[in-house]
Amino acid sequence: MASYVDNNGDRQEVDLQGLTYHQAASEKGISLRQFINDKHPTKEGSPDAFTQMCVNAGLRFKADDDHGIPASSLKDILEPNMMDAANTNQVGGTYTSSPQVPDSLNLFPAALLEAMEAALVENRSDSVKAFESMIGYNKTIASDRFTRPYIDYSGNDGPEDSQFQRVAQNSRPPLMLSLTASDVTQTIPTTAIGMEISQKAMAETSLDLVALTMTRFLQVADENEWITNMLGVLNGNLDGPTTPVSTDTAALAQVKADQYDSAIVAAGALTQKGWLKYLYHNSKKARKTHMVLDFDAALAVDNRSGRPTNVQNDSTDRLDVPFQIAYPDMNEPVKFIVMPEGSGWTANTLMGLDKAYALAKIVSSSVNYSAIEDILMKRSREFRIDRGFIVHRIFADAFDVLSLTLTS
Repeated sequence: MASYVDNNGDRQEVDLQGLTYHQAASEKGISLRQFINDKHPTKEGSPDAFTQMCVNAGLRFKADDDHGIPASSLKDILEPNMMDAANTNQVGGTYTSSPQVPDSLNLFPAALLEAMEAALVENRSDSVKAFESMIGYNKTIASDRFTRPYIDYSGNDGPEDSQFQRVAQNSRPPLMLSLTASDVTQTIPTTAIGMEISQKAMAETSLDLVALTMTRFLQVADENEWITNMLGVLNGNLDGPTTPVSTDTAALAQVKADQYDSAIVAAGALTQKGWLKYLYHNSKKARKTHMVLDFDAALAVDNRSGRPTNVQNDSTDRLDVPFQIAYPDMNEPVKFIVMPEGSGWTANTLMGLDKAYALAKIVSSSVNYSAIEDILMKRSREFRIDRGFIVHRIFADAFDVLSLTLTS
């Protein structure tokens, strides 16, 4: 039985009932840790029930060098030894009633994911943090099918094309917006990764090394998934839907740099005038908060001709009245996200976007899954992690793509 100290200070014994808790958590769209903590509250300031259960089951992900206690080995967790007639195992906690599965084995997948997530929060790579910072709408659903609202505006230019109108008494107002949810449904794909451990390796491998390895894998996997998603946003996603406000299957429209300044006569070059007119373009509908581009494009912006410097004017005093543009707001810095080399990002392409209206991320909690299986013939165990999410455009007008190429 898993044990913890409740909010009244009493020791409680909990039968985790095999996979029952896992299934219930999945149906609610929350993690096993969240489900256990909601069902079994503890005193404020005390460790939550899930953490206490893991500790009591012998799940030690870090070594305690001060007290000479090593991190648990995989064999301690996955193949705990019986010690006495009370069915208490060596470090793996107590056995559940039916089937005879130790608490450590029940809690291990969720505990490992929690350990990795904790490490990712502290050490998440800068690129993943930057990608996440662009998301304006984030939602978790308890299904692998996402019913996307079908947004249909009465005007050609969306809400910007509508105005308040006079209406007669007892008359209905004109419709600006129609929302339905029956026409656009997407399936969130399942992605998975597995880990296989031989019986010999279980005795020699500690949990801290496993958590470190899996954390590093997730850091790289997260970055690669985000790169794929950004390419799909720019070039079009074949699995995306078509709605009145965004055709996700089509590439975003681009404007050539020399259309903003005819003085630009070479591809890959940018001028101060061209840069400012690009920032000003479409500002009625979207303010550019973020920009995705490659290193050469970022360098072109940095080295643009005509860029003001603090040494252009001499030190002679003169009458002057400084000004600040109130609209559109062009005083806040734009956050650059420079794509890694070899990512496949289109050269000379700057994808500007307004965080508030550009991107949505939909996570499927029903896809999230973890399990352990014995492979008897191979004398090994396998550990599997599944997850699934999609990133899609919200409003196409929230994007503005600049190409540092010439019209002709």
